[in-house]
Amino acid sequence: MTAFKRKEEIYDVAISGGGVAGSTLAGLLGFQGFNVCLISGESKPEWNPDKHYPRVNAVNHASIRIFKHLGIWQDIRNKRVNPYYQMQVWESDTKGAIEFDAAELRVPHLGAIIENTVLTSSLHDFAEQQPSVSIIEKSRLESLSANDDGLGLHTDSGHEVSCRLLVGADGIDSVTRSLSSIEKREYKSGQQAIVAEVSASNYDGHTAWQVFLPNGVVALLPLNEGRCSLVWSCDESHFRTLMALNDAAFCEALTSSFEDRVGAIALGGVV
Repeated sequence: MTAFKRKEEIYDVAISGGGVAGSTLAGLLGFQGFNVCLISGESKPEWNPDKHYPRVNAVNHASIRIFKHLGIWQDIRNKRVNPYYQMQVWESDTKGAIEFDAAELRVPHLGAIIENTVLTSSLHDFAEQQPSVSIIEKSRLESLSANDDGLGLHTDSGHEVSCRLLVGADGIDSVTRSLSSIEKREYKSGQQAIVAEVSASNYDGHTAWQVFLPNGVVALLPLNEGRCSLVWSCDESHFRTLMALNDAAFCEALTSSFEDRVGAIALGGVV
């Protein structure tokens, strides 16, 4: 990683947000030789092989091609990657269903489920290795102003940055968007989501499952070592009902939602 440049120097691109999108763009631009400043609100992501991280990403072939282009796909694979080969989707009330199979589509897999920290740690390591990329950690964009050369940026850590182009990759409550006076429209979905790590007694570990219920959608994304990432989106009233259940009753409701197709589901590690 290059040292942070003096404010008199102008970056080609400044990126606000050091998540997967921001760090990928920083790596791609740095790989092409552009002078880039990545402003990340967090410290450098550190991946620990003994720790499982609950936040995961479903990565498709297009994203994998980008990681291969950057030369970091093997590093990501060496950490923890779980490809999935089938996807089963159905409606509980109509029994309408659809299935996707990698073999039928003649692809090695449909995609991969990867922990967010696996991706961000590899991407940040790559960005640091680019001579034309500077990274400001634990810092967020605080103000911006236009000048003859482009934009002047000020962060809450006291850094001043000049750039020709600013990219906002800072999430749903984007400070970049707010400071740029870009309007947004928000709509309430009337739903909440429950995210957890679970395991199932009859689970092959390489199939993604999704069932549409009358009051929401439940998905199981395969991880390694018999684990699954659960995402249960449902109406707010049903969400409150589920959250009031003890662990055993919640797992029973979850198992029932999947119509016993994956066996008994339990919270945490292997059943």
